[in-house]
Amino acid sequence: MINKILENIKNRVSEIVADYQLGEPVEIFFEIPKDTVFGDYSINVAMRLAKQLHKSPMVIAQEIVSKIDGPALHLTKIEVAGNGFINLFIDRKHLANVVFNILKKQEHYGDLNLGLGENVNLEFVSANPTGYLHIGHGRGASYGDSLARIMRKAGFSVSTEHYVNDAGNQINNLAASIYERYKELFGLPCKLGEDSYNGKEIIEIAEQIKTLHGNLYLNLPWQKEFRRFGVEFLLAGLKKDLNDFNVHFDTWF
Repeated sequence: MINKILENIKNRVSEIVADYQLGEPVEIFFEIPKDTVFGDYSINVAMRLAKQLHKSPMVIAQEIVSKIDGPALHLTKIEVAGNGFINLFIDRKHLANVVFNILKKQEHYGDLNLGLGENVNLEFVSANPTGYLHIGHGRGASYGDSLARIMRKAGFSVSTEHYVNDAGNQINNLAASIYERYKELFGLPCKLGEDSYNGKEIIEIAEQIKTLHGNLYLNLPWQKEFRRFGVEFLLAGLKKDLNDFNVHFDTWF
């Protein structure tokens, strides 16, 4: 809200300055006074124009202020201070009205129809089920979920998707890594390679398999079961972490 007020003030002052026909546009800058007695914001454009216009900054500031409709720009007072500063006092009642409007509309405050119901599918996070989430996934979850919420607020029909990449060689490596840790629990050599997964979650999965099945898979084919168990374990943890983070997906694909 305050940014919109400042934007409107800036546009109006720019129009007034343009009437001086200086050629190139003059940038308008806002400063925050150290003491609120000098207003909420101040502008020093009159001082910067003095040399070009061959006028006193005070005179230029008075000319600018005389052409500003304060109430229309939600200003209670506009004053010219020493050296030609233009001090602006924002209408607090207008800002308070925004709060009342928010309380009235609740979660519908700020609703737009920009998207006109257009369908949008957002895929984000999409972490491989081969380990726990890391900080990069958390950042992606924050960005993606925020974008989904903003687009819904703007009138788009948004669906969110987490792509579960539970196939391919990485899942074979996952199963093999679990199996090596599983063997280790029975005192057998653990042979992890460069492509193996070494996180503590791999040990946790191996321990769960041992608890459920004992040494059964030391003598039976293990690949299919270890793939399934590993993916399900890690995917469940991933979903829980995202749920705790208040990020929810419409589709897990």
